Amino acid sequence: MSRTTARRLAGIALFLVTASLPAAEIGQSLAIGGELLWFDYREFDENDVLLDKETGPLPGFAANWELKSPRWFMAAEAEIAPGIVDYDGQTQTGTPTRTDTRTLLFDARLLGGYRFGPAAGHRHRLYAGVGYHYWYRDILSGTASDGTPVAGLLETYQWAYLLFGTRLTLWQNPTHALQLDARYRWMLAGTMGVDFKGYAGYDNTSLALATEDGWRLGLTWTWSLQPDRILSVEPYFSAWNLGRSDLAALTRNGASTGDLILEPRSETRNVGVRVLYHYRF
Repeated sequence: MSRTTARRLAGIALFLVTASLPAAEIGQSLAIGGELLWFDYREFDENDVLLDKETGPLPGFAANWELKSPRWFMAAEAEIAPGIVDYDGQTQTGTPTRTDTRTLLFDARLLGGYRFGPAAGHRHRLYAGVGYHYWYRDILSGTASDGTPVAGLLETYQWAYLLFGTRLTLWQNPTHALQLDARYRWMLAGTMGVDFKGYAGYDNTSLALATEDGWRLGLTWTWSLQPDRILSVEPYFSAWNLGRSDLAALTRNGASTGDLILEPRSETRNVGVRVLYHYRF
């Protein structure tokens, strides 16, 4: 799905929601805040032997906007997390090497769904949507354990995905509420760009990522500070699984080198906590 198509669908959904209800029944909210996540990415060979891993804390910023009626809602959500994580891997000959990776994660989603349950307080939800994920992965040059210099590598991942989820209110009173949010994500299409930073004179290239899936589970506590002000705290666990890509030929000045490249199977497991300040209007 192109970005233009996504914007058109969002406009149609917004028109249908707002045109069918009295203004008094439509509410909006804007939330901004921050998060801290523990990033854990691991690559495996065809025998499921660990090749390398990247781990470390990443601070981030998050925001979302929501439009809702008594029964329906639509929302736009986004977060960005830049930072540096530890790289623990090996050379092509298997010599251990450690360095740092400059990292930036960006994720944005447009979703909508149905609200059900008691009219007062926090209702349950069923929802679906479309999202976009971007990962900037700049592995810095370093030195292997035997003293051999190791070249750096810049990879940029991006993919579109569909998501399906539910949010269930587990407990609430006039001031506080506890909600469980669970969502499944399915990749539509993804690519990985590779910049060799001049290593061996290879031309930059790109790979088609294998279509895989992921999921996210969050537990949100909300506190109504005022009728139109809410504070939320959400610890969460997020997972992505990417399959082994097809082989791609490497070139040098446009000519074939006979060398090949692939993206190994990988698993990403992130644990974090997000704090948002919501304003209703």
